[in-house]
Amino acid sequence: DHWPERGTEALVQVQTWRIGGNAGNAVVAAHGLGTPFRAVSTVGEDFAGRWLREQMGEANVEWIPRAYP
Repeated sequence: DHWPERGTEALVQVQTWRIGGNAGNAVVAAHGLGTPFRAVSTVGEDFAGRWLREQMGEANVEWIPRAYP
């Protein structure tokens, strides 16, 4: 594989979403290890928010709906 030339465009053929960030990684790790924990986080009602809640499954996460102005 090579990098596109400067000033040109390249199309992304595949995009993969994964849980990440400090909080997301900690939740996945603790849940996978069977470690008792509780996480509290905000989440939107958009596609990304629904996807994240679905990915977390049975993890002990309390979701707080994001308040919009």
